[in-house]
Amino acid sequence: MESARLELRVPAEIKGLTERAANCLGQTVTAFVSAVVAERAREVVDHYTTLRLSHRDRKEFLAALKSPPEPSDRLRQAFARRK
Repeated sequence: MESARLELRVPAEIKGLTERAANCLGQTVTAFVSAVVAERAREVVDHYTTLRLSHRDRKEFLAALKSPPEPSDRLRQAFARRK
């Protein structure tokens, strides 16, 4: 994987804590920060890009896809205005 530079400023307390945590794991600060940032970034992206449905909601959603309701008059009017 190609590497790229990421620079940031943090309070001295966080820097020290980060160095201590990396040392506890036998990692470099770069390896530790990279792993932590990557994990959190995946969690955030997953949270904002994945739709999770309950079993009941999933069944209702799939049923609506198989048999969608007829468009309402308001929807037809909205489509007519777009043309």
